[in-house]
Amino acid sequence: MTTAAVESRIPPDARVVLDTSVLISFLDGTEPGSEAARVVLEQLVATERNPAVISAVTVTEIMVGAINAGAATEAAARTFLLAYPGLSIRSVDVLVAAEAAAIRESTRLPIPDSIVIATAVMTGSTVVVTNDRTLATRGHGLRPGVDVLLLSDLAA
Repeated sequence: MTTAAVESRIPPDARVVLDTSVLISFLDGTEPGSEAARVVLEQLVATERNPAVISAVTVTEIMVGAINAGAATEAAARTFLLAYPGLSIRSVDVLVAAEAAAIRESTRLPIPDSIVIATAVMTGSTVVVTNDRTLATRGHGLRPGVDVLLLSDLAA
């Protein structure tokens, strides 16, 4: 898997929403999708080739695992979420929540996944990257102008 392969799937300057599964793969470093997640975060997001957004729901999901792992992991996760270059956090306001409800109703996606897609819509993001096959399948073509990419496909 090369940086060029990932770059060919994500256009320059495209705003990207990262699903929780991508951050988990990146932070864990040993999962099958970890290398692709590293390229996305280090080569595209941190360089600001592609600004990235995560949902406040993703923050919650990351922090639950970090808190369970102990104080040092919690502190490292908090620092990562607050200070990683090129990464911003979008709150779940009434606009995101209403869009997520419509997505949930039409797809039966779990609410956190619906919020991820809604975050893309409300931030004008054109790409969602996930390591969740169900989210990628049900999210594909769901909203015009939003492409949902599976992390393992980026690695291929």
